Amino acid sequence: MALEIKLIIEVDCLDKTCLNFTDATGAYNDPANLGGYGGPNLPSIEDIDYTVFKIVFEAQEYYSSVNTYKPNAAGNNTVCLPVSSFTKLSGDVLELSPGQQFELYYAVYDNEGNEYQVIDTATYPCCGEQISTDLGVSFSIQENTGFTSLTFTDTTGTYNATTNPGGYGTPNPGYDDIENTLITITLADGKVVNIYTFVPTALNQSTTITNQQLGYGDGQILPQVINVEYYIYTTADCQIASANGDVLIHGPLSECIVNRGKAVLTAQSNACCDGDAATNRILGLIFRYEAMIVAATKAIKCVAQEVQDLYEDCKQDCPDCE
Repeated sequence: MALEIKLIIEVDCLDKTCLNFTDATGAYNDPANLGGYGGPNLPSIEDIDYTVFKIVFEAQEYYSSVNTYKPNAAGNNTVCLPVSSFTKLSGDVLELSPGQQFELYYAVYDNEGNEYQVIDTATYPCCGEQISTDLGVSFSIQENTGFTSLTFTDTTGTYNATTNPGGYGTPNPGYDDIENTLITITLADGKVVNIYTFVPTALNQSTTITNQQLGYGDGQILPQVINVEYYIYTTADCQIASANGDVLIHGPLSECIVNRGKAVLTAQSNACCDGDAATNRILGLIFRYEAMIVAATKAIKCVAQEVQDLYEDCKQDCPDCE
């Protein structure tokens, strides 16, 4: 096996001025590191005279002024290569933006002037920053039977120049470009829940969010207006799309209202369900519920308190009236 130079290029999001470079090749070892420096492979670490770093970006060559670096036997010698240290022969300084790819050329020269070169492609990290794409991501939330879970669906769809220009696929990023996502749900009480486990694919665009994840244990997810934020990330932690919106959760309230309506329609002989006062109260609850649903289609924030108040009012006195 011949020499196999291994590179590690990392950027700390707290200090993006440095390309942290490591020649991880290490010294030859049989059988643990057959591609290392020395042994049957040239050169040995002791024979390395100097190294050269070059970045090729947009067909332009930039050379680093860092020229004192040498690898070590352990393969863990790391050096900061300041982005500003890479300049063209004209003196122009390299400038990289989040999400941009570049090629790093690393050349090792031995004491006889022989060159050993390797090229690695890297992406300048976004560290969560959004880069410009035409992807128009969207989502929906569905309450499931029993009201102990929600189904989150990425409704972006597939690209179509006429009907869905913001969909996944060329010329936009595709499903295969998605590395991870973040779903942030803010409940009415201010609690924030972050979900990192969902990655949509062409075959599956949905995930289930449970009552346990939202902090309700084994109970129902209570009626309220929640805020949902959805972020899509590709390589190098680059955000390629996002969407957010308020969602009305009202399953248990709807069930309660239905039970109240059944009590009126069946005219049950029950102290709290029978009589004009009880009937008028139930009809009032039904009217408030219908008005709330209509209002939510245009101004969902306006019903944020009403959905909670109405649920509490509906539960008073006779919980079921069945």
